[in-house]
Amino acid sequence: MTILRAPAALARPTRWVAGGATIAAGEFILRRHDRCGGRPSVPAVAADRLCTALTWNVFQTLRLIAPAFWMRRLRARLVGVESIDHVPLAASIDLWESDAAADAGAIRADVIVETEHAVIGLLTLFRKDLAADAATGTALEQVLDLIDAVASRAGVRDSYVGVITSDAADSPMAMSLVDRRAAPPGADAAALRARTVGRSALCGIGWATWGDMLAILDDCAAAAVLDDLERYAARRAARWLRSAGISPAR
Repeated sequence: MTILRAPAALARPTRWVAGGATIAAGEFILRRHDRCGGRPSVPAVAADRLCTALTWNVFQTLRLIAPAFWMRRLRARLVGVESIDHVPLAASIDLWESDAAADAGAIRADVIVETEHAVIGLLTLFRKDLAADAATGTALEQVLDLIDAVASRAGVRDSYVGVITSDAADSPMAMSLVDRRAAPPGADAAALRARTVGRSALCGIGWATWGDMLAILDDCAAAAVLDDLERYAARRAARWLRSAGISPAR
């Protein structure tokens, strides 16, 4: 599989508008089989060009890398490691997926990572917080809806829900909901925890930063157990993250 530089992959105009934000094709890592003729697969509600590009580039790259290597690292960064993980043989990654069958309309997850053992649903942010939205409801409702959607999709598999953000200080509302170390819990956090009681499949809820994702990619780039293409893909994405001002988390 060949990874192409975005401008070379596109013969048509290399800028699109998503939710009022102009997105340059050069900010995206595109693969030969990506649907890139006309416009990239970006969310209609994209509020911020860089967050969209971060989400696309990081998770499109992880699609190219064996999940047995990075899945445990992702889970550890999100919720910690308190049990032995299953080693996934394969993983699918869907971006900006909505559940059109939901009673309230669209339940949006920015990222869904799915293996034979687990489903992880993620909301992604960059220098902003969860906020009330006419389509998705309050911040609490967005997280509760994501929990319901991921748990339903997981069935008997483990399910995890999380937020990826630039920094905890940039997303205090999101942190109050997903950071279980936060104290004292507010009314929204108490309502969220009440909703999760009895959900045996919901194994964790937490958060990570884009610096954490860069650290995972750095691990992939240095891993002798991965093949040359996987390491190249990780190095390329990691180089792009650094060019966007992201530093690896320790």
